[in-house]
Amino acid sequence: MPILDFPSNYVPDGEAEKLPPVALGILAGASEEELSKAAADYLAGRDFIYTLSVMCSPESEIDAARVIYAQSLEELYQAMGIVRELGLNGDVDSALALEIADRDNVYVLLKKLSETGAVGHIASGYILRWIVSRWRESSMREMASLATAASIIEEWGKRHKVVGTSRQNVMRNVWREYSSVAHLWAALDLMMEAGREPFTPSGFVQFCSTAQWLLEQGAAIVPKGRRDGESVLSLDSAWSVPDSFVLRTQRGSIVHLWNLNLGAHDIRNMMGGFPV
Repeated sequence: MPILDFPSNYVPDGEAEKLPPVALGILAGASEEELSKAAADYLAGRDFIYTLSVMCSPESEIDAARVIYAQSLEELYQAMGIVRELGLNGDVDSALALEIADRDNVYVLLKKLSETGAVGHIASGYILRWIVSRWRESSMREMASLATAASIIEEWGKRHKVVGTSRQNVMRNVWREYSSVAHLWAALDLMMEAGREPFTPSGFVQFCSTAQWLLEQGAAIVPKGRRDGESVLSLDSAWSVPDSFVLRTQRGSIVHLWNLNLGAHDIRNMMGGFPV
């Protein structure tokens, strides 16, 4: 089972003052409350960017590492500029200076990753949302299947002239490539529709909790016609969220975001058709 390896996991206890926004805040005389918020906001943003890179390229951890490294170099560049403005002196290793000067643009990297598989990103999320929403309605469980969901995607694709949305391609290629992150794309869709920000500390936990809930829902659904064990999502291959980022009730239920309106989980009702 692949588990999201958030960058925040690599910040040792008691070393938050080394984070760029915190270090700069200390220099500016920020309060403890302001420093704590700066650290939390910074780590949530980094964790979200890492997660988004995994969602865009679930088969390549190299892409995620490249995005995070580019982000780190950009932060160093920004920090160096602020240090100079404050009139402070500081030496930078020549090799690091060259890497900073030749750094990739993190936003360009993410844009390229997101555009490369845009159809798969949105289709996988809506496929899972369709199946989970119909399965939760006992009278509609016969419609809770990959085949039906793929037909809905095809209908939407024809309406908006979206290439790559044929039922056959969705089932054979799109779902196979992105099913391991479908719960993450579905959770992101739900966050956006609810007007929640997934890159803030509280928003990121809500996003993660919703994604894990969707993963567990999908892993428990075996559509009609499938053999036992052939669930919609596989816990062995899907990207799981670390327990420390999943909010649960005292009884163990995951606190999640969901829309009880069935129409909300039908891609044909998505506002604006295909997102740009």
